[in-house]
Amino acid sequence: MCVNCNILAEAQTQLATATEKERFASEKLMEINARLSSLESQISSLRQERSRLLADLEVERTKYELVEEAKAK
Repeated sequence: MCVNCNILAEAQTQLATATEKERFASEKLMEINARLSSLESQISSLRQERSRLLADLEVERTKYELVEEAKAK
């Protein structure tokens, strides 16, 4: 009977260890997903800012070209 008790105790210990590992992995996955979401949001914002800055640059280039053309006349 004591052999069965040892086997049961060992199985319970293994179950507790596996459950804890799964809980830790789940928490880590949630943290990684939250970080990923944050980074994707940052990327989106940076892409919008880049587009805006490129448009501003194009406007400034056009102004510069007009000034240079006016000087040449």
